[in-house]
Amino acid sequence: MPRIAIQTVRSAIPAIVTILVLFGSASSVHAGDLRQIPARQQSETNFSSYDLTVELIPERSEIAGTMTVDWINTTDESQASLYFRLFPNADYHGNGGTDVLAAAADRASVEPIEGDDPTLLEIPLPEPLAVNDRTVIELAFQTVIPEPTGASFGVFGGSIDQGWTLADWYPIVAGWEEGSGWYLAPPTRFADPTFGDAATYRVSFTAPGDLHVVSSGHEMSATPRLQAGTTLHEIESGPGRDFTLSLFPKTSFTDIETAEEAVDDVIIRASLPGSIAVPGLTDAIVEIASDAFPLYESWLGAYEQPELDLTIANLSGATGVAWNGIIWLDLADIAADGALSEEEVAQLRFVITHEVGHQWIAGIIGSNNNDHGFMSEGLTNTLAILVLRDRLGESGAEDYLRGWVAGPYAALVRDGRDAIADEPVTNDSNIVLRSSAIYGKAALGFEAIRQEIGDPAFFAALSAYAADYRFAVSDPADLLHAFEAAAERELSSLWSFWFEESTTTIDDVDAVLNGFAD
Repeated sequence: MPRIAIQTVRSAIPAIVTILVLFGSASSVHAGDLRQIPARQQSETNFSSYDLTVELIPERSEIAGTMTVDWINTTDESQASLYFRLFPNADYHGNGGTDVLAAAADRASVEPIEGDDPTLLEIPLPEPLAVNDRTVIELAFQTVIPEPTGASFGVFGGSIDQGWTLADWYPIVAGWEEGSGWYLAPPTRFADPTFGDAATYRVSFTAPGDLHVVSSGHEMSATPRLQAGTTLHEIESGPGRDFTLSLFPKTSFTDIETAEEAVDDVIIRASLPGSIAVPGLTDAIVEIASDAFPLYESWLGAYEQPELDLTIANLSGATGVAWNGIIWLDLADIAADGALSEEEVAQLRFVITHEVGHQWIAGIIGSNNNDHGFMSEGLTNTLAILVLRDRLGESGAEDYLRGWVAGPYAALVRDGRDAIADEPVTNDSNIVLRSSAIYGKAALGFEAIRQEIGDPAFFAALSAYAADYRFAVSDPADLLHAFEAAAERELSSLWSFWFEESTTTIDDVDAVLNGFAD
Protein backbone atom coordinates (compact mmCIF):
# COMPACT_ATOMS: atom_id res chain seq x y z
CA MET A 1 0.00 0.00 0.00
CA PRO A 2 1.54 3.34 -1.01
CA ARG A 3 2.34 5.61 1.88
CA ILE A 4 3.48 9.21 1.89
CA ALA A 5 6.30 10.22 4.21
CA ILE A 6 5.36 13.54 5.80
CA GLN A 7 7.79 15.66 7.78
CA THR A 8 6.78 17.14 11.13
CA VAL A 9 7.65 20.83 11.53
CA ARG A 10 6.23 23.89 13.25
CA SER A 11 3.16 25.65 11.87
CA ALA A 12 3.70 29.18 10.61
CA ILE A 13 -0.01 30.08 10.72
CA PRO A 14 -0.87 32.37 13.63
CA ALA A 15 -4.62 31.93 13.19
CA ILE A 16 -4.41 28.18 13.53
CA VAL A 17 -2.03 28.44 16.48
CA THR A 18 -4.52 30.72 18.22
CA ILE A 19 -7.35 28.29 17.64
CA LEU A 20 -5.29 25.40 18.94
CA VAL A 21 -4.53 27.29 22.13
CA LEU A 22 -8.26 27.68 22.59
CA PHE A 23 -8.58 23.90 22.36
CA GLY A 24 -6.16 23.56 25.27
CA SER A 25 -8.31 22.18 28.09
CA ALA A 26 -10.39 19.94 25.86
CA SER A 27 -7.88 18.59 23.39
CA SER A 28 -4.32 17.35 23.29
CA VAL A 29 -3.73 18.93 19.87
CA HIS A 30 -0.95 21.53 19.87
CA ALA A 31 0.66 23.74 17.28
CA GLY A 32 3.68 21.50 17.09
CA ASP A 33 1.47 18.63 15.95
CA LEU A 34 0.73 20.33 12.63
CA ARG A 35 2.45 18.48 9.81
CA GLN A 36 3.70 20.76 7.11
CA ILE A 37 4.50 19.68 3.56
CA PRO A 38 6.58 21.91 1.28
CA ALA A 39 4.10 23.66 -0.98
CA ARG A 40 3.77 23.15 -4.74
CA GLN A 41 6.33 20.42 -5.27
CA GLN A 42 5.80 17.09 -6.99
CA SER A 43 4.05 14.53 -4.79
CA GLU A 44 5.66 11.18 -4.00
CA THR A 45 2.53 9.42 -5.30
CA ASN A 46 -0.34 10.16 -7.63
CA PHE A 47 -2.73 10.49 -4.68
CA SER A 48 -3.61 13.46 -2.57
CA SER A 49 -3.20 12.91 1.17
CA TYR A 50 -5.04 13.79 4.37
CA ASP A 51 -3.14 14.10 7.64
CA LEU A 52 -5.38 14.55 10.69
CA THR A 53 -4.50 15.13 14.34
CA VAL A 54 -7.73 14.99 16.31
CA GLU A 55 -9.22 14.11 19.67
CA LEU A 56 -12.62 12.82 20.71
CA ILE A 57 -14.18 14.79 23.57
CA PRO A 58 -16.77 12.24 24.67
CA GLU A 59 -18.71 14.32 27.18
CA ARG A 60 -19.45 16.85 24.42
CA SER A 61 -19.76 14.25 21.64
CA GLU A 62 -17.22 16.27 19.70
CA ILE A 63 -14.07 15.75 17.66
CA ALA A 64 -11.61 18.64 17.51
CA GLY A 65 -8.24 19.07 15.86
CA THR A 66 -6.35 19.95 12.73
CA MET A 67 -5.88 18.53 9.27
CA THR A 68 -3.44 19.02 6.43
CA VAL A 69 -4.53 18.18 2.90
CA ASP A 70 -1.78 17.77 0.34
CA TRP A 71 -3.98 18.07 -2.75
CA ILE A 72 -2.84 17.27 -6.27
CA ASN A 73 -4.78 18.89 -9.09
CA THR A 74 -5.80 15.84 -11.11
CA THR A 75 -8.71 17.74 -12.67
CA ASP A 76 -8.51 18.77 -16.30
CA GLU A 77 -8.20 22.50 -15.65
CA SER A 78 -6.49 25.10 -13.47
CA GLN A 79 -8.16 25.72 -10.09
CA ALA A 80 -8.48 29.04 -8.28
CA SER A 81 -10.27 27.53 -5.26
CA LEU A 82 -10.65 24.23 -3.52
CA TYR A 83 -14.08 23.11 -2.33
CA PHE A 84 -14.64 21.18 0.89
CA ARG A 85 -17.81 19.35 1.90
CA LEU A 86 -18.92 19.69 5.53
CA PHE A 87 -21.58 16.99 5.52
CA PRO A 88 -22.35 17.19 9.28
CA ASN A 89 -23.88 20.63 8.58
CA ALA A 90 -26.78 19.11 6.64
CA ASP A 91 -30.04 20.01 8.35
CA TYR A 92 -31.04 16.35 8.61
CA HIS A 93 -28.20 15.79 11.09
CA GLY A 94 -30.02 17.69 13.82
CA ASN A 95 -27.59 19.23 16.30
CA GLY A 96 -24.56 17.91 14.40
CA GLY A 97 -22.19 20.21 12.59
CA THR A 98 -18.63 21.01 11.53
CA ASP A 99 -17.02 24.41 12.08
CA VAL A 100 -13.79 25.33 10.30
CA LEU A 101 -12.10 27.62 12.81
CA ALA A 102 -9.09 28.66 10.76
CA ALA A 103 -7.68 27.91 7.31
CA ALA A 104 -4.46 28.35 5.37
CA ALA A 105 -3.41 27.60 1.82
CA ASP A 106 0.28 27.16 1.06
CA ARG A 107 1.14 28.58 4.52
CA ALA A 108 -0.86 31.78 4.00
CA SER A 109 -3.97 32.39 6.10
CA VAL A 110 -7.11 32.52 3.99
CA GLU A 111 -10.71 33.45 4.66
CA PRO A 112 -13.04 30.59 3.69
CA ILE A 113 -16.07 31.53 1.60
CA GLU A 114 -19.44 30.30 2.79
CA GLY A 115 -22.50 30.12 0.57
CA ASP A 116 -26.16 29.26 0.98
CA ASP A 117 -25.35 25.57 1.41
CA PRO A 118 -23.78 25.06 4.86
CA THR A 119 -22.24 21.77 3.72
CA LEU A 120 -20.03 23.61 1.23
CA LEU A 121 -16.92 25.66 2.00
CA GLU A 122 -14.72 27.33 -0.61
CA ILE A 123 -11.02 27.78 0.16
CA PRO A 124 -9.50 30.38 -2.21
CA LEU A 125 -5.92 29.60 -3.27
CA PRO A 126 -3.16 32.25 -3.24
CA GLU A 127 -2.71 31.73 -6.98
CA PRO A 128 -4.33 29.47 -9.58
CA LEU A 129 -3.19 25.87 -9.32
CA ALA A 130 -2.11 24.29 -12.60
CA VAL A 131 -3.05 20.77 -13.63
CA ASN A 132 -0.81 18.19 -11.88
CA ASP A 133 0.51 20.82 -9.47
CA ARG A 134 -0.24 20.65 -5.76
CA THR A 135 -1.35 22.82 -2.89
CA VAL A 136 -1.31 22.31 0.87
CA ILE A 137 -4.43 23.26 2.81
CA GLU A 138 -4.38 23.41 6.64
CA LEU A 139 -7.61 23.55 8.64
CA ALA A 140 -8.50 23.69 12.30
CA PHE A 141 -11.97 22.30 12.82
CA GLN A 142 -14.37 20.82 15.30
CA THR A 143 -17.30 18.49 14.63
CA VAL A 144 -20.27 17.98 16.91
CA ILE A 145 -21.60 14.44 16.52
CA PRO A 146 -25.40 14.32 16.71
CA GLU A 147 -27.68 11.81 18.31
CA PRO A 148 -28.64 9.28 15.59
CA THR A 149 -31.18 10.78 13.19
CA GLY A 150 -31.61 7.93 10.73
CA ALA A 151 -30.38 10.02 7.80
CA SER A 152 -27.71 8.69 5.44
CA PHE A 153 -28.42 5.13 6.61
CA GLY A 154 -27.60 6.21 10.19
CA VAL A 155 -23.82 6.12 9.74
CA PHE A 156 -23.10 9.48 11.41
CA GLY A 157 -24.11 9.80 15.03
CA GLY A 158 -23.95 8.31 18.49
CA SER A 159 -23.65 9.03 22.17
CA ILE A 160 -21.29 8.56 25.10
CA ASP A 161 -23.36 5.59 26.29
CA GLN A 162 -23.75 3.71 23.00
CA GLY A 163 -20.62 4.79 21.14
CA TRP A 164 -20.29 6.51 17.77
CA THR A 165 -20.55 5.57 14.09
CA LEU A 166 -18.61 8.14 12.10
CA ALA A 167 -18.75 8.63 8.36
CA ASP A 168 -18.29 12.07 6.74
CA TRP A 169 -17.15 13.56 10.05
CA TYR A 170 -14.31 15.81 8.80
CA PRO A 171 -13.96 18.35 5.96
CA ILE A 172 -13.39 16.45 2.70
CA VAL A 173 -12.55 17.79 -0.75
CA ALA A 174 -15.54 17.66 -3.08
CA GLY A 175 -15.61 15.25 -5.99
CA TRP A 176 -14.67 16.26 -9.52
CA GLU A 177 -16.18 14.84 -12.71
CA GLU A 178 -14.45 15.34 -16.03
CA GLY A 179 -16.72 17.37 -18.28
CA SER A 180 -18.95 18.45 -15.38
CA GLY A 181 -16.54 20.00 -12.89
CA TRP A 182 -16.96 20.08 -9.12
CA TYR A 183 -19.92 18.15 -7.74
CA LEU A 184 -21.40 20.75 -5.39
CA ALA A 185 -25.07 19.74 -5.20
CA PRO A 186 -26.56 19.84 -1.69
CA PRO A 187 -26.74 16.40 -0.08
CA THR A 188 -30.03 14.63 0.56
CA ARG A 189 -30.98 12.57 3.59
CA PHE A 190 -31.30 9.55 1.29
CA ALA A 191 -28.40 7.13 1.15
CA ASP A 192 -24.74 8.14 1.03
CA PRO A 193 -23.74 11.69 0.00
CA THR A 194 -19.99 10.99 -0.09
CA PHE A 195 -18.34 11.53 -3.45
CA GLY A 196 -14.66 12.33 -3.63
CA ASP A 197 -11.32 11.38 -5.08
CA ALA A 198 -9.13 8.62 -3.71
CA ALA A 199 -6.49 9.75 -1.23
CA THR A 200 -4.18 8.37 1.41
CA TYR A 201 -4.80 9.07 5.10
CA ARG A 202 -2.70 9.40 8.23
CA VAL A 203 -4.77 9.90 11.36
CA SER A 204 -3.54 10.56 14.89
CA PHE A 205 -6.66 10.00 16.95
CA THR A 206 -6.77 10.49 20.72
CA ALA A 207 -9.71 8.94 22.56
CA PRO A 208 -10.53 7.57 26.02
CA GLY A 209 -8.61 4.39 26.68
CA ASP A 210 -11.78 2.42 27.36
CA LEU A 211 -13.04 2.82 23.77
CA HIS A 212 -12.65 0.03 21.22
CA VAL A 213 -11.74 1.63 17.87
CA VAL A 214 -12.53 0.17 14.45
CA SER A 215 -11.47 2.25 11.46
CA SER A 216 -10.67 2.42 7.80
CA GLY A 217 -7.12 1.36 7.05
CA HIS A 218 -4.73 -0.19 9.54
CA GLU A 219 -3.89 0.84 13.10
CA MET A 220 -0.10 1.20 13.28
CA SER A 221 0.01 1.71 17.05
CA ALA A 222 -2.14 2.39 20.12
CA THR A 223 -0.22 4.20 22.85
CA PRO A 224 -1.72 4.85 26.32
CA ARG A 225 -1.20 8.40 27.48
CA LEU A 226 -1.05 9.77 30.98
CA GLN A 227 -3.52 12.51 30.06
CA ALA A 228 -6.87 11.49 31.59
CA GLY A 229 -6.57 7.85 30.62
CA THR A 230 -6.54 8.41 26.86
CA THR A 231 -4.97 6.37 24.07
CA LEU A 232 -3.31 7.74 20.95
CA HIS A 233 -4.25 5.67 17.88
CA GLU A 234 -1.97 6.07 14.85
CA ILE A 235 -3.81 4.89 11.74
CA GLU A 236 -2.88 4.77 8.07
CA SER A 237 -5.32 4.17 5.24
CA GLY A 238 -5.48 4.38 1.53
CA PRO A 239 -5.78 4.96 -1.15
CA GLY A 240 -9.48 5.30 -0.42
CA ARG A 241 -12.29 7.81 -0.83
CA ASP A 242 -12.94 8.53 2.86
CA PHE A 243 -11.93 7.67 6.40
CA THR A 244 -14.42 6.25 8.88
CA LEU A 245 -14.50 5.24 12.55
CA SER A 246 -16.60 3.08 14.85
CA LEU A 247 -16.11 3.67 18.57
CA PHE A 248 -17.49 1.24 21.15
CA PRO A 249 -17.48 1.97 24.89
CA LYS A 250 -16.25 -1.22 26.54
CA THR A 251 -18.16 -0.38 29.70
CA SER A 252 -21.45 -0.55 27.78
CA PHE A 253 -20.73 -3.65 25.72
CA THR A 254 -18.65 -5.53 28.33
CA ASP A 255 -16.27 -7.00 25.78
CA ILE A 256 -15.51 -7.24 22.07
CA GLU A 257 -15.45 -10.58 20.26
CA THR A 258 -13.26 -10.74 17.18
CA ALA A 259 -12.60 -13.30 14.49
CA GLU A 260 -10.34 -12.96 11.50
CA GLU A 261 -9.03 -14.81 8.49
CA ALA A 262 -6.17 -14.06 6.12
CA VAL A 263 -7.08 -14.05 2.43
CA ASP A 264 -3.72 -13.88 0.70
CA ASP A 265 -2.16 -10.85 2.44
CA VAL A 266 -5.41 -9.19 3.56
CA ILE A 267 -6.85 -9.70 7.05
CA ILE A 268 -10.65 -9.90 7.08
CA ARG A 269 -11.83 -9.21 10.61
CA ALA A 270 -15.19 -9.07 12.36
CA SER A 271 -15.47 -7.18 15.68
CA LEU A 272 -18.74 -7.46 17.58
CA PRO A 273 -19.72 -6.34 21.06
CA GLY A 274 -20.29 -9.30 23.34
CA SER A 275 -23.96 -8.38 23.69
CA ILE A 276 -24.42 -8.89 19.93
CA ALA A 277 -22.03 -11.79 19.30
CA VAL A 278 -24.44 -14.72 19.57
CA PRO A 279 -22.75 -18.13 19.11
CA GLY A 280 -21.37 -18.57 15.63
CA LEU A 281 -22.18 -15.06 14.37
CA THR A 282 -18.67 -13.57 14.33
CA ASP A 283 -17.23 -16.63 12.59
CA ALA A 284 -20.08 -16.68 10.05
CA ILE A 285 -19.47 -13.04 9.10
CA VAL A 286 -15.77 -13.65 8.51
CA GLU A 287 -16.42 -16.86 6.57
CA ILE A 288 -18.92 -15.20 4.21
CA ALA A 289 -16.71 -12.17 3.58
CA SER A 290 -13.62 -14.32 3.06
CA ASP A 291 -15.54 -16.53 0.63
CA ALA A 292 -16.53 -13.60 -1.58
CA PHE A 293 -13.32 -11.56 -1.37
CA PRO A 294 -11.01 -13.51 -3.73
CA LEU A 295 -13.56 -13.59 -6.54
CA TYR A 296 -13.97 -9.82 -6.53
CA GLU A 297 -10.22 -9.43 -6.45
CA SER A 298 -9.81 -11.79 -9.43
CA TRP A 299 -12.43 -9.88 -11.44
CA LEU A 300 -11.66 -6.28 -10.44
CA GLY A 301 -8.04 -6.14 -9.30
CA ALA A 302 -6.08 -6.02 -6.05
CA TYR A 303 -7.67 -4.62 -2.90
CA GLU A 304 -4.41 -2.91 -1.76
CA GLN A 305 -5.39 -2.36 1.88
CA PRO A 306 -3.96 -4.62 4.60
CA GLU A 307 -7.33 -5.38 6.17
CA LEU A 308 -11.10 -5.22 5.81
CA ASP A 309 -13.18 -4.72 8.97
CA LEU A 310 -16.79 -5.71 9.56
CA THR A 311 -18.62 -4.44 12.62
CA ILE A 312 -22.02 -3.27 13.84
CA ALA A 313 -24.02 -0.07 13.48
CA ASN A 314 -27.57 0.96 14.23
CA LEU A 315 -28.52 1.44 10.58
CA SER A 316 -31.63 3.01 9.13
CA GLY A 317 -33.14 1.61 5.92
CA ALA A 318 -30.32 -0.89 5.38
CA THR A 319 -28.93 -4.10 6.81
CA GLY A 320 -25.40 -3.39 5.59
CA VAL A 321 -23.42 -0.35 4.43
CA ALA A 322 -19.86 -0.19 3.09
CA TRP A 323 -17.30 2.60 3.35
CA ASN A 324 -13.55 2.58 2.76
CA GLY A 325 -12.14 -0.54 4.39
CA ILE A 326 -15.13 -1.04 6.68
CA ILE A 327 -18.55 -2.70 6.46
CA TRP A 328 -21.28 -1.85 8.94
CA LEU A 329 -23.97 -4.43 9.68
CA ASP A 330 -27.21 -3.98 11.61
CA LEU A 331 -27.36 -7.20 13.62
CA ALA A 332 -29.83 -6.29 16.37
CA ASP A 333 -32.64 -8.46 14.97
CA ILE A 334 -30.33 -11.43 14.43
CA ALA A 335 -29.00 -11.20 17.98
CA ALA A 336 -32.39 -10.61 19.60
CA ASP A 337 -33.18 -14.27 20.37
CA GLY A 338 -29.59 -15.19 21.27
CA ALA A 339 -29.22 -17.72 18.44
CA LEU A 340 -28.15 -17.75 14.78
CA SER A 341 -30.56 -19.56 12.47
CA GLU A 342 -29.98 -20.93 8.97
CA GLU A 343 -32.34 -18.29 7.59
CA GLU A 344 -30.30 -15.55 9.23
CA VAL A 345 -27.06 -16.95 7.80
CA ALA A 346 -28.72 -16.95 4.35
CA GLN A 347 -29.68 -13.30 4.86
CA LEU A 348 -26.16 -12.41 5.93
CA ARG A 349 -24.71 -14.24 2.94
CA PHE A 350 -26.30 -11.91 0.45
CA VAL A 351 -25.86 -8.70 2.45
CA ILE A 352 -22.17 -9.28 3.19
CA THR A 353 -21.39 -10.52 -0.33
CA HIS A 354 -22.96 -7.34 -1.70
CA GLU A 355 -21.13 -5.04 0.73
CA VAL A 356 -17.76 -6.69 0.09
CA GLY A 357 -18.31 -5.90 -3.59
CA HIS A 358 -18.63 -2.21 -2.74
CA GLN A 359 -14.99 -2.12 -1.70
CA TRP A 360 -14.38 -2.16 -5.45
CA ILE A 361 -17.66 -0.72 -6.84
CA ALA A 362 -17.57 2.36 -6.24
CA GLY A 363 -14.75 2.32 -3.72
CA ILE A 364 -11.73 1.53 -5.83
CA ILE A 365 -13.56 2.05 -9.14
CA GLY A 366 -15.23 5.39 -8.62
CA SER A 367 -18.49 6.92 -9.83
CA ASN A 368 -20.92 9.55 -8.60
CA ASN A 369 -23.38 7.53 -6.53
CA ASN A 370 -25.64 10.56 -6.13
CA ASP A 371 -26.24 10.97 -9.86
CA HIS A 372 -25.63 7.42 -11.10
CA GLY A 373 -26.47 5.12 -8.21
CA PHE A 374 -27.41 2.33 -10.60
CA MET A 375 -23.73 1.96 -11.54
CA SER A 376 -22.73 1.05 -8.00
CA GLU A 377 -25.82 -0.65 -6.57
CA GLY A 378 -27.09 -2.45 -9.65
CA LEU A 379 -23.71 -3.70 -10.80
CA THR A 380 -22.75 -4.78 -7.29
CA ASN A 381 -26.01 -6.74 -6.96
CA THR A 382 -25.31 -8.50 -10.26
CA LEU A 383 -21.77 -9.36 -9.21
CA ALA A 384 -22.95 -10.56 -5.80
CA ILE A 385 -25.26 -13.02 -7.57
CA LEU A 386 -22.36 -14.21 -9.71
CA VAL A 387 -20.22 -14.72 -6.60
CA LEU A 388 -23.03 -16.82 -5.15
CA ARG A 389 -23.33 -18.73 -8.43
CA ASP A 390 -19.69 -19.70 -8.08
CA ARG A 391 -20.04 -20.64 -4.40
CA LEU A 392 -23.55 -22.12 -4.25
CA GLY A 393 -24.24 -23.21 -7.83
CA GLU A 394 -26.77 -21.84 -10.29
CA SER A 395 -29.83 -22.99 -8.38
CA GLY A 396 -28.78 -21.38 -5.11
CA ALA A 397 -27.77 -18.15 -6.83
CA GLU A 398 -31.03 -18.04 -8.80
CA ASP A 399 -32.99 -18.17 -5.55
CA TYR A 400 -31.17 -15.03 -4.39
CA LEU A 401 -31.63 -13.37 -7.80
CA ARG A 402 -35.39 -13.92 -7.78
CA GLY A 403 -35.96 -13.20 -4.10
CA TRP A 404 -33.39 -10.64 -2.98
CA VAL A 405 -32.64 -8.77 -6.21
CA ALA A 406 -35.59 -8.97 -8.59
CA GLY A 407 -38.45 -9.53 -6.16
CA PRO A 408 -39.28 -5.93 -5.10
CA TYR A 409 -38.85 -4.60 -8.64
CA ALA A 410 -40.95 -7.38 -10.18
CA ALA A 411 -43.74 -6.56 -7.73
CA LEU A 412 -43.53 -2.93 -8.82
CA VAL A 413 -43.83 -3.85 -12.50
CA ARG A 414 -46.75 -6.20 -11.85
CA ASP A 415 -48.47 -3.23 -10.23
CA GLY A 416 -48.10 -1.29 -13.50
CA ARG A 417 -45.26 0.95 -12.36
CA ASP A 418 -41.69 1.44 -13.53
CA ALA A 419 -38.81 3.85 -12.89
CA ILE A 420 -35.72 5.08 -14.69
CA ALA A 421 -32.58 3.56 -13.19
CA ASP A 422 -30.15 6.30 -14.24
CA GLU A 423 -31.59 9.30 -12.43
CA PRO A 424 -30.00 11.46 -9.72
CA VAL A 425 -31.26 11.34 -6.17
CA THR A 426 -32.96 14.50 -4.90
CA ASN A 427 -35.00 15.46 -1.86
CA ASP A 428 -38.08 14.95 -4.04
CA SER A 429 -37.13 11.42 -5.08
CA ASN A 430 -39.63 8.64 -4.43
CA ILE A 431 -37.12 6.56 -2.52
CA VAL A 432 -39.09 3.31 -2.88
CA LEU A 433 -39.19 3.65 -6.66
CA ARG A 434 -35.56 4.74 -6.81
CA SER A 435 -34.37 1.85 -4.65
CA SER A 436 -36.29 -0.67 -6.76
CA ALA A 437 -34.75 0.84 -9.88
CA ILE A 438 -31.10 1.09 -8.84
CA TYR A 439 -30.92 -2.18 -6.87
CA GLY A 440 -33.37 -4.36 -8.79
CA LYS A 441 -33.99 -3.07 -12.30
CA ALA A 442 -30.37 -2.07 -12.83
CA ALA A 443 -29.13 -5.46 -11.62
CA LEU A 444 -31.45 -7.14 -14.13
CA GLY A 445 -30.09 -4.81 -16.80
CA PHE A 446 -26.49 -5.81 -16.13
CA GLU A 447 -27.56 -9.45 -16.02
CA ALA A 448 -29.29 -8.94 -19.39
CA ILE A 449 -26.00 -7.61 -20.78
CA ARG A 450 -24.16 -10.67 -19.41
CA GLN A 451 -26.65 -12.98 -21.06
CA GLU A 452 -26.40 -11.04 -24.32
CA ILE A 453 -22.59 -11.01 -24.61
CA GLY A 454 -21.64 -14.11 -22.58
CA ASP A 455 -19.42 -14.58 -19.55
CA PRO A 456 -16.03 -14.22 -21.31
CA ALA A 457 -16.86 -10.81 -22.77
CA PHE A 458 -18.70 -9.70 -19.62
CA PHE A 459 -15.78 -10.38 -17.31
CA ALA A 460 -13.26 -9.06 -19.83
CA ALA A 461 -15.23 -5.81 -19.89
CA LEU A 462 -15.24 -5.59 -16.11
CA SER A 463 -11.50 -6.25 -15.95
CA ALA A 464 -10.76 -3.50 -18.49
CA TYR A 465 -13.18 -1.08 -16.81
CA ALA A 466 -11.65 -1.75 -13.39
CA ALA A 467 -8.13 -1.17 -14.72
CA ASP A 468 -9.05 2.04 -16.58
CA TYR A 469 -10.87 3.64 -13.65
CA ARG A 470 -8.91 2.27 -10.73
CA PHE A 471 -9.01 5.01 -8.06
CA ALA A 472 -10.49 7.32 -10.70
CA VAL A 473 -14.05 8.43 -11.51
CA SER A 474 -16.15 6.88 -14.27
CA ASP A 475 -19.55 7.70 -15.74
CA PRO A 476 -22.19 5.55 -17.47
CA ALA A 477 -20.69 6.07 -20.93
CA ASP A 478 -17.38 4.64 -19.69
CA LEU A 479 -19.02 1.46 -18.43
CA LEU A 480 -21.09 1.06 -21.61
CA HIS A 481 -17.94 1.49 -23.69
CA ALA A 482 -16.20 -1.26 -21.73
CA PHE A 483 -19.01 -3.72 -22.47
CA GLU A 484 -19.19 -2.73 -26.15
CA ALA A 485 -15.44 -2.98 -26.62
CA ALA A 486 -15.30 -6.45 -25.07
CA ALA A 487 -18.37 -7.66 -26.99
CA GLU A 488 -17.21 -5.99 -30.20
CA ARG A 489 -20.71 -4.76 -30.91
CA GLU A 490 -23.13 -1.96 -30.12
CA LEU A 491 -25.20 -2.33 -26.94
CA SER A 492 -26.74 1.13 -26.63
CA SER A 493 -30.33 -0.04 -27.26
CA LEU A 494 -30.11 -2.68 -24.55
CA TRP A 495 -28.41 -0.21 -22.22
CA SER A 496 -31.04 2.48 -22.84
CA PHE A 497 -33.93 0.05 -22.34
CA TRP A 498 -32.82 -1.03 -18.87
CA PHE A 499 -31.20 2.12 -17.53
CA GLU A 500 -32.68 5.15 -19.30
CA GLU A 501 -36.29 4.21 -20.03
CA SER A 502 -39.35 3.18 -18.00
CA THR A 503 -41.12 0.79 -20.36
CA THR A 504 -40.22 -2.56 -18.79
CA THR A 505 -42.92 -5.25 -18.55
CA ILE A 506 -43.10 -8.33 -16.39
CA ASP A 507 -42.31 -10.37 -19.50
CA ASP A 508 -38.99 -8.52 -19.80
CA VAL A 509 -38.22 -9.26 -16.15
CA ASP A 510 -39.15 -12.94 -16.51
CA ALA A 511 -37.02 -13.28 -19.65
CA VAL A 512 -33.90 -12.25 -17.73
CA LEU A 513 -34.75 -14.43 -14.74
CA ASN A 514 -35.44 -17.46 -16.91
CA GLY A 515 -32.23 -16.87 -18.84
CA PHE A 516 -29.99 -16.82 -15.78
CA ALA A 517 -29.27 -20.56 -15.71
CA ASP A 518 -29.41 -21.14 -19.49
